[in-house]
Amino acid sequence: MTRVPRYKQLKSILASNQDIIYLEKKNAHLKALESKSNAHGYVRGAEYYGGGRYDR
Repeated sequence: MTRVPRYKQLKSILASNQDIIYLEKKNAHLKALESKSNAHGYVRGAEYYGGGRYDR
């Protein structure tokens, strides 16, 4: 990656829509991370969290 891109480099990036492709990939990656973090539920039962002893 270039710290200070030249006009020729920018023109090439924009002409080939690489900026849009990059943003789409980045957004897809972020959505995948969100869905992964929300996919996990409780892995222990109510007894572990104290719910079982008050239900009797």
